[in-house]
Amino acid sequence: MLIAQLTESGIVVNYYKELFPNTSFSSNGPDADWYVENNCKKVNLFKTHDRATQKLVPCEPYEEGNWVYTVEVQDLSEEELAALAPPVTEESAPSEEPAASEESVPSEEPA
Repeated sequence: MLIAQLTESGIVVNYYKELFPNTSFSSNGPDADWYVENNCKKVNLFKTHDRATQKLVPCEPYEEGNWVYTVEVQDLSEEELAALAPPVTEESAPSEEPAASEESVPSEEPA
């Protein structure tokens, strides 16, 4: 499990057993009190975003609320949006024939 240790020189992200090799943890890892006592926070590798128009980009770790994140949300570029668009096929291409007007549509006469 990755954790972040907040130090005077910045945020250090690593596996908890690497940051604290001489500390024994339960099978669940560090508990909430341990995080506070050791100036640590949990690391989140995900942020909520709109996958149709945005992407997650790796970045330097930053603190936000009770978490440290290592990704940020960015808008997709025009090129990325175009690459995601479905290809235009003959069936999906707009028709070149003009739409029928009311005058050219045969009307039904009442019986």
